[in-house]
Amino acid sequence: MPAHHVPITINDGISAKKREIIVPTVEEIIVHHAVIEVLKPYLMKGMYEHSYASIPRRGLHRGVWVTKNWI
Repeated sequence: MPAHHVPITINDGISAKKREIIVPTVEEIIVHHAVIEVLKPYLMKGMYEHSYASIPRRGLHRGVWVTKNWI
């Protein structure tokens, strides 16, 4: 692990469970977003048409709407 990746401890959730996390650097975040922007068209093309969570222009509310219409 490079020296700039120092784990930090957080209190997670209602129970305040202690967890160690590693926060990505700004450079890593930029690279991540660049890679996702390039790969997104290929990933979306093969995705199941009824996947909704965290998908642009789909999301939870559309998933609920579709489910209600099926029922």
